[in-house]
Amino acid sequence: MMQYDVANIADIFADVVIMSKKMPALGQSETLADRYAIELGGSGPIFAAQFSGLGGRIALMGIIGTDFTGDFVNGKLTELGISTKYVQRSSRHETPLGLNISIGSDRSMLTVLGSINEISPSIIDNALLNEVRHWHITSFFLLSTLIQFWPEFLKKLKRRKITCSLDTNWSPLGNWEQVADILPLVDVFLPNEVEARHITGAGDYRTAGIELSKTVPLVVIKRGEKGASAFVRGNETSLTVQDCWEGDIRVVDTTGAGDSFDGGFIFEWLKQSALEQCLKTAIQCGIRNVQHVGGISHLITREKP
Repeated sequence: MMQYDVANIADIFADVVIMSKKMPALGQSETLADRYAIELGGSGPIFAAQFSGLGGRIALMGIIGTDFTGDFVNGKLTELGISTKYVQRSSRHETPLGLNISIGSDRSMLTVLGSINEISPSIIDNALLNEVRHWHITSFFLLSTLIQFWPEFLKKLKRRKITCSLDTNWSPLGNWEQVADILPLVDVFLPNEVEARHITGAGDYRTAGIELSKTVPLVVIKRGEKGASAFVRGNETSLTVQDCWEGDIRVVDTTGAGDSFDGGFIFEWLKQSALEQCLKTAIQCGIRNVQHVGGISHLITREKP
């Protein structure tokens, strides 16, 4: 039995989430907000938190500062039962910080990359490849020092029969075309609707999904309040939010909803669950996420074996 189900090179952040009714303006003006939360953030850690909460085993790699913010996120990982064995500490940069201003179902993000700039391929312990059966890539564009590394590495994973999933997340520089080189090497691609359209140039999610499924065996497009759609060789399977959740849904903060979705989907996919069950668990994880502040405060959890 392998020690880990999934490995991930993570963008480990401290997230400051501010709930507001309107966006602040420049010009030395002051905008009053409703409340805030300081939480563990980053796509990789939120994915890991949900995946681990469901009972999965994950090896999380990353670099954080030796500052008090680094102490905070390191403690949060430990609290969540996520091993920090592969998380390095560095005094060269501060721990990455994200400021998320959440307004209803929308948000704006201000990001300080800090020690993420130190991440390089050397962060991978090659012995780990003997201990893991799946690799999940998050924050493809933020982890820019790895973009040229991924193609040959994913070919190595293929030779070892280690499967791979990808969620690019947003591209701050708009360099969407850079992901094209690795899509043929990915088993599961998990963009949201806007990301899928940017990557393909398509005008709608369905056209984007059909196009992407010509290259990737399984494409799962997250559609927010409309649910999610999976594409296999051009064939679409969809579930709505109403298919997966009884009762009212009060959207408080969307931070990390897509990453929680990924954690639920990959957990079920690695169990070889039916596609509809993968979608259902994923959507439920995303719904649970948006009803609370921050990305990890309320996870869907199950007893670990």
